[in-house]
Amino acid sequence: MTCEIYQSWLATYIDAEVDGLDVATLYPDVQHHLELCFNCAQIYLDILKLALVEEAGELPTPDLFPAPDLSFLKFTRPM
Repeated sequence: MTCEIYQSWLATYIDAEVDGLDVATLYPDVQHHLELCFNCAQIYLDILKLALVEEAGELPTPDLFPAPDLSFLKFTRPM
């Protein structure tokens, strides 16, 4: 399998890990790949850090959300 396929499993893998499940048993192929692939392991660690901060309720939220730029949409007048 490719890194892209393993990376597509990271959200599921991390959710299971945060929930306290035994990811080594549930996802042995993913764990093995993370042990061998530095790039995927770094992505995993970055996402895991965010997941743990979110789980702890410490993920900051912005005071103001910017208005979306929808200028690329083509509007037509109703008839």
